[in-house]
Amino acid sequence: MRNAYNMMFCYLAGKDLSNSGFGAGYLSLKDTSNGIRYGAGPVCLSQGASVDSTSMGYRGPAGNDAYGILVGSGTNPEDFESYALHVKIANGTGVGQLSHVQSESHEISWNPGTLTLKNEMARFFNNNSGADVSVNEVALALRGYGPGGSVPYHYMSARDLLVATVVVPNTGQLKVTYTVQLTYPT
Repeated sequence: MRNAYNMMFCYLAGKDLSNSGFGAGYLSLKDTSNGIRYGAGPVCLSQGASVDSTSMGYRGPAGNDAYGILVGSGTNPEDFESYALHVKIANGTGVGQLSHVQSESHEISWNPGTLTLKNEMARFFNNNSGADVSVNEVALALRGYGPGGSVPYHYMSARDLLVATVVVPNTGQLKVTYTVQLTYPT
């Protein structure tokens, strides 16, 4: 949702987020550090931030492994109450690490024939660790202000366990693309 008056972008709104409980039946959120966020208000980007900002939203800056498209080596099954990758692959050039390149700009398209809005997000990961790095899970994490908060937090919007392990060889590169698509009713 975009408010033209103060340029805030909000992603999730809740009627009553005053309960600090988490799980089925609650509207509270967990940030990626396992903190429960609750209180009145939606999850928003900062004033003046654009959808292509790398300081807020889904576009992770170079070297950042806290938000944007993220990768991990964990194999835990998918779970609706997950709030972070099972085993996040850190940014860097050490053993088991990948260098996180700045996320690509959003590729947003509208198809008037099918009434479909599509947003493609992509990020590259370079392996300069000296050995293979195995990727089993990918995630999409947002940096934004949470319910009742004045400090930005990171919130995982999606975590996907891959069907098969993707091995990124030393000096290799991995590209992960998330496509978010919404088809409107006629």
